[in-house]
Amino acid sequence: TATAAAPTNPLIVAGRTRFNDQCSHCHGADGASPIRERDVRRLSMRYDADKWRDVATKTIKEGRNDLGMPPWKDSLSAQNLDELLAFLATIQK
Repeated sequence: TATAAAPTNPLIVAGRTRFNDQCSHCHGADGASPIRERDVRRLSMRYDADKWRDVATKTIKEGRNDLGMPPWKDSLSAQNLDELLAFLATIQK
């Protein structure tokens, strides 16, 4: 699988590290899951380009219990969430 180019912005670097440490077991390294519904590189295609961040924020915080994703609101700080969203923005197709 292809991986994203190594980011240099500290916020994005932190988000990529956090994503690959906490999220990649379900969403694939750098968001490239072979399961289409879990491939977070497609968020801006799946949702309106200007709304994917809102959907991602809500999903990360509240989870998707029906799909097996736990809520992360109690274990991620606002900074952690900003890092993840900054990274996700760099991998959108």
